[in-house]
Amino acid sequence: MEKKLLAVLTVSGIILSAAFMIKDYTTARTIPDYKLKRGTYGQGEREEVLDYEISDGTKGNIALEIPEATYTAKESRKILTKTLLQMDKAILADNHSSNHIDRNLDLVNSLPDSPVSISWSSSRPDLIDFEGILSRDIPKEGTDVLLEAELSLSGQSENYRKDIIIFPPRPSTVNEQLKYKVEEENSKLEGKEFILPESLDDERKITWKFKPSSTGTSILILTIALVLFLYIAPKKQQEELLRQRREQLILDYPDIITKFLLLLSAGLSIRSCFERITMDYSKIRDEQYKKIHPVYKEIAFTYREMKSGGSEITAYENLGKRCECPEYKTFSTLLAQNVRKGNKDIVEILEREAHDAFDQRKRNARIMGDKAGTKLLIPMIMMLSIVLLILMVPAFLSFTEI
Repeated sequence: MEKKLLAVLTVSGIILSAAFMIKDYTTARTIPDYKLKRGTYGQGEREEVLDYEISDGTKGNIALEIPEATYTAKESRKILTKTLLQMDKAILADNHSSNHIDRNLDLVNSLPDSPVSISWSSSRPDLIDFEGILSRDIPKEGTDVLLEAELSLSGQSENYRKDIIIFPPRPSTVNEQLKYKVEEENSKLEGKEFILPESLDDERKITWKFKPSSTGTSILILTIALVLFLYIAPKKQQEELLRQRREQLILDYPDIITKFLLLLSAGLSIRSCFERITMDYSKIRDEQYKKIHPVYKEIAFTYREMKSGGSEITAYENLGKRCECPEYKTFSTLLAQNVRKGNKDIVEILEREAHDAFDQRKRNARIMGDKAGTKLLIPMIMMLSIVLLILMVPAFLSFTEI
């Protein structure tokens, strides 16, 4: 964890240093040609803080407003002429000809990739507005309309005029056709009833239905989700409890081995060791402690199994099965072999087992520490990335502006 954190801090420091060095270098260099580059057209003004040094020794800094770039009269005229040639095609949108307009026009304020500003006017604003939206009051036989636009750029301007013939707007989708049909049916009706058309045209008949409620489907989905949750959640919780129990059994294993060694060294038999640990466990009134350390409950159960007349070998083997850990299975096997063969070196064997158990505890502690460090490292890297963006973006923006 410490090495990873040190590496992250080192890399971060280098990146921050490089960013500020770039910024300091770009902002402190001299301007020998006495010229600054303006921003692109439409970008607006920008403020530039400059240091100055006069030959009489006076020094200081000043904030200047650098305007955006402008086009020359010749450049403006050329761009306006080019835009005029594109206007006829640009405004038609989905219409095929200016002599038959039955779809909304595209009267935009500017063309793509063009700096020219466009303002529109219409000879019949009641039938077509400045955005190109057609009115439904247009006569079926159509009517002539004059569209005018003023194109302007850097003080230069050009006028655009276009004669078009507009017709009642033609719906492009079935829904739009239905809406027009419904409005036509109910435009002059009065009373409490709302009329639905029977057909879209002479060939297409319409059958109207109320949209079915989705309440049943929603309840079914919620029911399935609830059942799955009630089925999966307890299993997940049980798996988590078993995992925590197994981890705690492994953590308590070196302490159990040590207690058995002390009691055996004091002259007690293995059965008496179980009895003594069980008596100590029964005196504990802290229920939370008993829940956190389940190994003592298993030892007490093993002792009661032997006390009730069960075989010692069977009781020891059952202890290893209930704990479901390789360490306790090894421990129960040693105890069972001691009963079968009368092994006199049980103390030495348990000492070696205790030594191995403490080494394993150290390894487990390092693994748990690495996991915790990794979990902490992710939010730290995210926060560091945000800080780097906040610091580096302005630096690179200032570098590109100069």
